[in-house]
Amino acid sequence: MSRFEKLDKQNIEDIVALSPVQEGILFHYLSDGNNVLYVEHMYYQLTDDINTDWFRQAWQVVVDTNEMLRTVFRYGISENPIQVILKHYHPPIAVYNEVLSKNEAESIRKSIRAKKMDIGKAPFEIYLLKLAPGLYEMILRFHHILFDGWSNAVLLKEFMAAYRAIKSHTPLAPVCKTKYKQFVVWNQKRDRDKQKAYWKSYLEGFETKTMLPIVGYQQQENVEMAEYQVTLSDKLRENMEQVAKQYHVTIATLLYCAWGVVLQRYNNTDDVLFGTTVSGRMAEVPGIEEIVGLFINTVPLRFLAQANEQVSTILQRLNRSLAERNAYESTPLVELKSCVDFDRKESLFDSIMVIENYPLDQSLMQAEQDFHIEFVGKTEVTNYDLTIEVSTHEQMSIHFIYHTAKFDPKLIEKMVRHFTNILFELTNRPDEPLNNLEMLSAEECKQLLNEFSTFQAPYPKEKSLDELIDEQAAKTPDKIALIYRDKSLTYQELWDKSTKLAKCLVKMGVVEDQCVGLMTESSLEMMIGILAVMKAGGAYLPIDVQYPRDRMRYMLENSGAGILLTQSHLMGQVLFAGKVICLDDPAIYEADDQAELPEKRNPDRLIYMIYTSGTTGQPKGVMVKHHAFVNLMTWYTEEFFIDENERILLIAPVGFDLAQKNLFAGLMKGGTLILYPSGLFDYKEMADLIDNQKITLINCTPSAFYPLLDFTQNDQYQKIKSLRKVFLGGESINCQALAPLVKSEYYTADIYNTYGPTECTDVVSFYLLDFTKPSQTISVPIGKPVYNTFLYVLDRFQKLQPVGVPGELYIGGVGVGRGYKNNPELTKQKFVPNPFVPGELMYGTGDLVKWLPDGNLDFIGRVDNQVKIRGYRIELGAIEKTLLEHEAIKEAAVICKEWNGAKYLVAFYVPTVELLVRQVKEYAENKLPTFMLPQTFVQLEALPLTPNGKIDKKKLAQYEPNMEIEAEAFKPTSEAEEFLLNIWRTLLRKQQIGVHHSFFELGGDSLLLIRMHAMIEKHYPDRVTVADLFAYPTIAKLSQFLTKANVKEKEPLSLPKLPLPIEYFGSRNTDSGEAFFTSTPNQHLWEKVTEIASQQRITSLDVLISVALFFFNQVSKQQVITLHSMSTDTTEVCNVTADFAATANFTELFHTVARQRANPAQSYPLRKVCATQRASDKQSVTLLFYEEHRMPQDVDLTTVYDLYFGLQQKPEQVIITCHYQNNHLNRQKVRQLFQSYMTVLAQVFESYSSVKS
Repeated sequence: MSRFEKLDKQNIEDIVALSPVQEGILFHYLSDGNNVLYVEHMYYQLTDDINTDWFRQAWQVVVDTNEMLRTVFRYGISENPIQVILKHYHPPIAVYNEVLSKNEAESIRKSIRAKKMDIGKAPFEIYLLKLAPGLYEMILRFHHILFDGWSNAVLLKEFMAAYRAIKSHTPLAPVCKTKYKQFVVWNQKRDRDKQKAYWKSYLEGFETKTMLPIVGYQQQENVEMAEYQVTLSDKLRENMEQVAKQYHVTIATLLYCAWGVVLQRYNNTDDVLFGTTVSGRMAEVPGIEEIVGLFINTVPLRFLAQANEQVSTILQRLNRSLAERNAYESTPLVELKSCVDFDRKESLFDSIMVIENYPLDQSLMQAEQDFHIEFVGKTEVTNYDLTIEVSTHEQMSIHFIYHTAKFDPKLIEKMVRHFTNILFELTNRPDEPLNNLEMLSAEECKQLLNEFSTFQAPYPKEKSLDELIDEQAAKTPDKIALIYRDKSLTYQELWDKSTKLAKCLVKMGVVEDQCVGLMTESSLEMMIGILAVMKAGGAYLPIDVQYPRDRMRYMLENSGAGILLTQSHLMGQVLFAGKVICLDDPAIYEADDQAELPEKRNPDRLIYMIYTSGTTGQPKGVMVKHHAFVNLMTWYTEEFFIDENERILLIAPVGFDLAQKNLFAGLMKGGTLILYPSGLFDYKEMADLIDNQKITLINCTPSAFYPLLDFTQNDQYQKIKSLRKVFLGGESINCQALAPLVKSEYYTADIYNTYGPTECTDVVSFYLLDFTKPSQTISVPIGKPVYNTFLYVLDRFQKLQPVGVPGELYIGGVGVGRGYKNNPELTKQKFVPNPFVPGELMYGTGDLVKWLPDGNLDFIGRVDNQVKIRGYRIELGAIEKTLLEHEAIKEAAVICKEWNGAKYLVAFYVPTVELLVRQVKEYAENKLPTFMLPQTFVQLEALPLTPNGKIDKKKLAQYEPNMEIEAEAFKPTSEAEEFLLNIWRTLLRKQQIGVHHSFFELGGDSLLLIRMHAMIEKHYPDRVTVADLFAYPTIAKLSQFLTKANVKEKEPLSLPKLPLPIEYFGSRNTDSGEAFFTSTPNQHLWEKVTEIASQQRITSLDVLISVALFFFNQVSKQQVITLHSMSTDTTEVCNVTADFAATANFTELFHTVARQRANPAQSYPLRKVCATQRASDKQSVTLLFYEEHRMPQDVDLTTVYDLYFGLQQKPEQVIITCHYQNNHLNRQKVRQLFQSYMTVLAQVFESYSSVKS
């Protein structure tokens, strides 16, 4: 059975192929289940006492004159889609003769926008709303596949001329126009090879897709657009015209250049790409200016400009490039995709600019005319994330039209300001280098530099850390300061021993800034040695005993350490030519040394040196200043109220930077430090130690914390219930791994995410996790700055990046270290002058971050952790974050590997329960865009860790998956797979195709997809849509979907009839078709609906249907009520029946409805139901309830149903629409019925607990 209404052959004027742009729009129409893409609504105000008969006649004249208004589309029947031009066609015209209130008019507009559009039946509709006497609103609703904006102006001119002629009884002269078909034929004859050669040259070397600062990549069921508009000042427009004239460029060139510069700044590159819409009316077709049809095309504009180039030079070059491009603007976008190495499933660009310069007949707008028209506005949904429309008539206005699921409105507002700021700069500074143009406003810079980047606070700069600890020791000399296993030291004992050892070190020649090696396991002696070095004025160098010997030797030699503090059992661990002191030798604490300790010490001296991994293979010695560390400790102890009751467990190795602050925080405030044995990750012992010692604070990497949670989960975390503060740092946090702890009754701790490089004294920002925020389960920010620290998000030229735009994190302020020991070249490279604080340095972290609107920093990943695959710059951390959102994945890591010169991604994951690789892959496919999908997934029992507790990606890289293409090219195993394989070979002209290969990766595109759909339809009619083909891009997945879709034939579904009182029937409207009312339930009511649905474990639609059954029981006085509803989670329909003689209460009714809707055996394909012949009946109606987003395309409900209620759930509101047959039912009575239903709905839920049927 064909999905299309049969056409009368005698009424067919012509059958024409689609133009390439029409084919592209058809693809998006078929891929969009909601049929909202490219449906346009144009709103006009008409001033006159409109005669509706003349109105209809005038539009009929226009339709008769322009064949595209008599066009319907057919696809899936033959291999290529076609447009059928009808000889005679009466467009659907809905007239509202009664004056409408403001709310009524808006309700009608919403209903019109919510309707699905069927391009196979009526792609052009007209509405006339009476707003007041002599004032009307005309709405033209059409699919963009018919015609473009230029055509709108032609249609309006012809309509007004026809109306005025009819009104004045003036005969209309016949109009002879060139047919759109001639343009299609012209397009088919274009020199494709020549055009492709041009575009290949134009796009050569363009490697990375231009991105926008969007919210997320997930596809949304309901595509919603919003708009932000700004009108340019007369002064700016004058400047633009002056610069354009001075440098012989067009206004369009200035606009394109401005957006190109903005995209350069957003993407931190010289080379960007965006789309520009061209009129397409350059074709050599006679009378093309007056033809109504789709001529526009969207082609790429490559903006490549160096930062040091003069603006005027760039403008003139761009202007020449645009002029040269004119001859090639008819090339369809689908052909252009083959010119770059991008994923064909993805778009070439996400933003387009449309400069509206089509001719308008100003006489239409003149108020002195007896009948004039004024453009009010328009709405349209496109497949592009962002469309920038520029109107150049009279005042110049800029419209940013964006997908609400992708952009935050505040971000869009800032993007508009960035665009206009650059436009202003271009026209005021055309002779300056491009990099001198300022994109950010003064207010935005002030927010970034003063509000977001820093927090200034006092700290005891002149005091040394050991002095602060000595002061505390004087207050609490007998309190236990240190505990290791069964040993302990009081504050007094720690002071005595460290002081004696310090004097010994002074005598041995330790002076300011001199490094003293410290190679010990966790022990009391370790802390004595560290404090002694500080008191002597030196800097301690912690050396992890698990380091390789070569690394130990290099650290000692490179640091210039002349003394090594160690333990007797570690003697000989490393070759060392200097002096060695055994800290476990009692003799060193007994010597009565009279050496004097330095009284005044420079606060800028070094406190410690830590070696971190270096890109050259040798570690880098980071020099940390004393006052910087005192600043950190002041923040740490004050911000988190560390006091004498604090019991801190040191888990991290002493050579790890995050260990340093925990060594001293408790000692500064009278608390106790408990040391965990070195290298021992026995989580039973750790849990027992936390429990026995009543530990209140721990600080470690997330990877070291998760196993502790796993071990203590069985007893509901009782072993760690004493914890009050948990600081995690060093890597991203997986909130799913923390979820069981947070839900536990013993969860009392605050969990903090901390961030900071060793080069800036460990922590520079922090964030308290708030699990009440939904977003917290997705991503954990790295937070806001600690005391006296500056955080800057900068581009490659060290200019501020705006909120929401990624950049490299630079750190300034007190915590910035002195640099790298004996490495002045690297120090100069990484520690650079701070442009915002003259005379100071800032450190470039190499980390990619962005500001969130609330002033927190979001960590994206390493700049050098970005990889580029198929033209996309991919941040591996973003993929890891997505995998960690899976409730059964507790650890994840992604690496990039290379095979035969091609890069691919490998994802490693550690599950909490049994989790198949296939399940993880399917999850990732639903969450990530195609270009970010790992090719290989590997399950591990645990991720390998470095000695510091971070994920060891070097070990992961040693894993060698089999990437042979032949291994993936599995042979077909079913008749359906064999059938699809033959289609693919025909379309793709390839023989080596496997059932797991992606259609798009093999060279498939949107046009081939439509052809594939037509070929499948011949053997599997009505089984799949183009959207399904897009969703199942491999033969294996598509054949599986086809098999599931092969539903058995069932007995025809009966059409239930519901009797209604006689006054509901009869209508003054002679037009056949549907009309509708809408209602938007208030938030309180809808919360009630969703609350009950959640409690009863049913859907919101189940609830609405239940109340509807009750309502119609009251209206019709029938005990048994039956209506049709879409089955749960399908596009099929079923009978839903309620016998109110046997129904006790609403709870019972809810479950009766839910059971019937969830039974697949009782459902029936909607298209076949709609093919049923409905007998005329003026005493009863047929009813349907459905969800808007599940309604299949090309289904005409008016053939079967008299009343049908649609539910549309959007993020910001819920809409319930009541459609009715306006030639069968009384408008006023249906309005009353719908309002009564909504009233009953509210009453039922206000008194749900007591209402009985």
